[in-house]
Amino acid sequence: MLPQCLPAFASAILYRFDVNIREASVLGLVGAGGIGAPLIFAMNQYKWSTASAICLGLILLVWLVDLLSGRLRRSLD
Repeated sequence: MLPQCLPAFASAILYRFDVNIREASVLGLVGAGGIGAPLIFAMNQYKWSTASAICLGLILLVWLVDLLSGRLRRSLD
C-alpha cells in the first residue's frame, strides 16, 4: 500500500514546502519574522541596494524551489 501512496504523499510534501517558502517571505514583510525579515529591515534603514539584492534573492529562491518541486512531482507521478 505504501508504494501506491508514496507519489501522492511526496507531491503533497513538496507542494507544502513550496507554499511555506512563499508564506515565510510574506510573513517577514509584515513583521512576523521569517525569510522576508531582512528585506523589511533593509527597507526601514533605506538601504535600497541591499533591499533589492534580498528581493532578487527571494524571487530566485521561490523560482528555484518551484522549479525543483515541479520536476520532482512529475518524476514521481
